[in-house]
Amino acid sequence: MKLYLIFTKKGLAVILALTILALIIIGQFSSVNKGYADGFTHRERMEFLSRYKISVNENAASVKETRLPQKASGYFGEYNKTLQKGGFNLADFCGKTVTIYSYNFKDDLEKTVNLIVLKGKIIAGYINDNLNGNITPILKDK
Repeated sequence: MKLYLIFTKKGLAVILALTILALIIIGQFSSVNKGYADGFTHRERMEFLSRYKISVNENAASVKETRLPQKASGYFGEYNKTLQKGGFNLADFCGKTVTIYSYNFKDDLEKTVNLIVLKGKIIAGYINDNLNGNITPILKDK
């Protein structure tokens, strides 16, 4: 005995609409989307920096992809503790591949600002003093 399902165009449209709605709802609860600024486009990253009154040369000094370590320990753990002071926590993203955008300051060539982006969201940001290697986290919006 064979069972056949027949869908009308209206029925398929309803199923498609419900699927899209479910994907949107799931996306809203994703850990990457919660509380993180958009950083997929150059314009979004520049808007993010301008909110913090950070003035940079428009062209990225560098763009690189890197995989975060599997655990927040050792050097990466210390680095993450510093970023946590700004409200960011990369421990939530261990093992993920991120893109790091580095921009030179307009008025201080000895400093760069680095934005760590995952799936179009800025998950961390910090200022790097290239002379002494110190980093200062950007304070995350609450």
